[in-house]
Amino acid sequence: MSAPVSTNKPLLELASLEVIRQYEKKTGEPITGLYFNKLMSLVYAELRNRYNINIELPHCWYRYGDEVVRYLMPNAIRWNHETPQYTTVTWVGQEPLTQREEREIIKRVVKETIKKYEHKSKEELVDDVYSSAPFTFQRNFRQLRLNIEGMAVASVGISNFKEVLRSSLEQTIESFPKKEFPNEVYERITNYYMLMKKLLELPEFNVEIAKELTEDIWFYFSYYLRIHKKCYENIPRNVIEYWKSQLEFQKNKFDRFFAEILLTLNSKNILFEGELQEILEKRKQEKKEELQFIENF
Repeated sequence: MSAPVSTNKPLLELASLEVIRQYEKKTGEPITGLYFNKLMSLVYAELRNRYNINIELPHCWYRYGDEVVRYLMPNAIRWNHETPQYTTVTWVGQEPLTQREEREIIKRVVKETIKKYEHKSKEELVDDVYSSAPFTFQRNFRQLRLNIEGMAVASVGISNFKEVLRSSLEQTIESFPKKEFPNEVYERITNYYMLMKKLLELPEFNVEIAKELTEDIWFYFSYYLRIHKKCYENIPRNVIEYWKSQLEFQKNKFDRFFAEILLTLNSKNILFEGELQEILEKRKQEKKEELQFIENF
């Protein structure tokens, strides 16, 4: 017999267990990390808004939408990394003790939520979660990423897709909430925008560079997103402070990546101006100094 679960959040334990258990019962296979995250988000909101039951889900808006913070979740949950991109979620332990009324409500809400998405696509599930995103920018940027991915498998003329992407890019940048984030974030979002515009002006649009660039700026932004007061709940202050301590490293990491992309494009005789040219020249000088250091060593 498995040992009883030890926790001070039995409602969170029960909701997690029920999402895992009922999903597997319904589909015949373990729930994936994506479905677990999105279903927990929807169940949490439904319980709180409709029944005034707070399961104290530790979650934040991050790279792929609303996500639970794994190391703050019940220790009976097992995150099974089948591949680097694919995770299944299972439960090891007994059902936690809860009051009967709350237990029945949680089980019913989980059942109704899983049934609602039984015949819907993964994209529809993610869309519904994103409908409650704190910033319009998040939804617009998600659509921009989907548009770029669509170009990679385009079945219509690339020129048509360029126009769609150009419009999506403009809408996304215009929706950026400048007053909600530090200037340094807006500066890098603006540089991303300028480089994307440059890519769209070229005779041949490099989809792979656009995808890589878009993913990296989003990952960089996500480090700031998850510490915004509108973007997390039920997360201890020490965790938020730890996340904040990572910002400088992530900023420098993105800056180096961005400059390397400019170098790559410049090596193909693509010219830049303004801020992009300054970043390029700075990186060229750094590379020269790095080379001299190696030679001297």
